Amino acid sequence: MKKFGILIGAGASVGAFDAPNLRPPLGADLYDALRAEYADSWGCLTPSLDSKFREADFGFEQGMNALWKEGGDQTQPALIDMSAYFTRFRIEEEVLPNRYFELTHLLQNICLGSTWFWGSLNYEVLLECTLLAMGYSPFYQGDHPDNGGPNPALVLKPHGSCNFVPAIGPVTFQGPMKMKGGHIWIDADLDVKDLDEVEAFCRTTGFPAGMSLYAEGKHSPVIWRALEAIRLQWQAEVQTADAMLIIGANPVPEKDPHVWRGIVEGNMPVALVGTCDDTFSENLAERLVVLGGHFETSIGAIREWVTELKISTYMETDSFSPVFGSLALTAGQSVLVDLSEHTEGDVTFALGEKVPGVLVGITDNGRLDVRLFRPLRGITNVGVMNDRLQVIALS
Repeated sequence: MKKFGILIGAGASVGAFDAPNLRPPLGADLYDALRAEYADSWGCLTPSLDSKFREADFGFEQGMNALWKEGGDQTQPALIDMSAYFTRFRIEEEVLPNRYFELTHLLQNICLGSTWFWGSLNYEVLLECTLLAMGYSPFYQGDHPDNGGPNPALVLKPHGSCNFVPAIGPVTFQGPMKMKGGHIWIDADLDVKDLDEVEAFCRTTGFPAGMSLYAEGKHSPVIWRALEAIRLQWQAEVQTADAMLIIGANPVPEKDPHVWRGIVEGNMPVALVGTCDDTFSENLAERLVVLGGHFETSIGAIREWVTELKISTYMETDSFSPVFGSLALTAGQSVLVDLSEHTEGDVTFALGEKVPGVLVGITDNGRLDVRLFRPLRGITNVGVMNDRLQVIALS
């Protein structure tokens, strides 16, 4: 079994949706949106801080760095309001399909018998909402969902998320709690809140969501040990990945080594949708292929790249003669039928497109590959009788 990793950044969510209200603003546009929405915090920053956020190069990053170091009493309200802001980006089933949906569907069809994991540098949860609507159970740490949900999907967020909060009981403060120059620091276990609960939690406790600052060093005011554990798990997953796809994330290994070191120092093929500087390109050399500049125009190129990688590997459960036989399969399993004495034209397939979740193909060595790549209701039997593929699906 092989492992496929996908890392998304802010540019991915901008490209994943056509509706303006689902496209989180970037850079200077994000700063202006926060100022317009939260006049009592972002809208009344000092002229010095305002000028930092408006700098031409990495303005939002420069501004956040200054807000953290120099903002004093303005820092905490601004972080709480930003936590609430990113919870507003959410989707319902009727918004499907989007390009996160298309990418996941692509992986379902091509990466059969393989696993994949996600990395997200985004504070919003648009990817996770899409996965939920598709029947997956996103989880953020460890090796399985705490709730034991079906179809687990690992989404590692090394810079935190707007739905991450410290796992603490109800706390009420009379006035702001100040530590280290007006900033609240708290370390606790990670608790994942429903989006509708985040804002009330933050305003009641005085703690912002567990989001690393979009500034040099990516400091984490809350749950920093939990985020550090996620960063370590991300590095471990990348080190064992057989291929990596990067969408809408600007590679900055010198600034965020916890995200990029494994990709730069690894030997896996890497595909990029977006842009990178010459240093990143030179470090990866022939391992790197740029598929396009924007997510919304690169799905076709992604499909071709993944197909060419031949990520799919066999989870061989049995081999039997093409004369007759049958075998029950579960999701992710496959059966190989030896057709070494036959050609593709000698075998008639009864499957066609009538049974969703089953893929049939001829391998390079002349064997018939039958795979069930998603759970079906009831029992599915796949077999061959008289050189004819027989598929029985009770759903």
